[in-house]
Amino acid sequence: MTPGTLNLTAQRNVPFLEAIRFVGLDFTGGTFALQVRLLPGTAGSALIGLTNQTAGTQGLSVAVTVESSINVSTLTIQIDEATIDALLPASTNGQKAGTDVVLYYDLVITGGGIGKTRWLEGSFTIAEGVTV
Repeated sequence: MTPGTLNLTAQRNVPFLEAIRFVGLDFTGGTFALQVRLLPGTAGSALIGLTNQTAGTQGLSVAVTVESSINVSTLTIQIDEATIDALLPASTNGQKAGTDVVLYYDLVITGGGIGKTRWLEGSFTIAEGVTV
């Protein structure tokens, strides 16, 4: 399966919340992993690594509903403000202070009757803010 592209933008100085709907899939009991890195394929530890967590805490949570007899899994990505703010521009990637930080992520899901699959990928931009 070719992953879909979904570019995400987090705002500096506030938490990041993004809900993604998967229509026709039941991800109850699924395993989720999302990593943010400087560039795709960058070795070492991820800048941000998220896994299954309880809704309302940093990580990935899923809620499954039925709409018109069709399962809908809503995956929520939550990244706390402190985690976002810790990712500053780096001279190693040509980014300067006061500019948006452009990173990359992908989302891997095992569940819904489907084996381990990279479902989404794209840029993960941290937009600069003024109010702290």
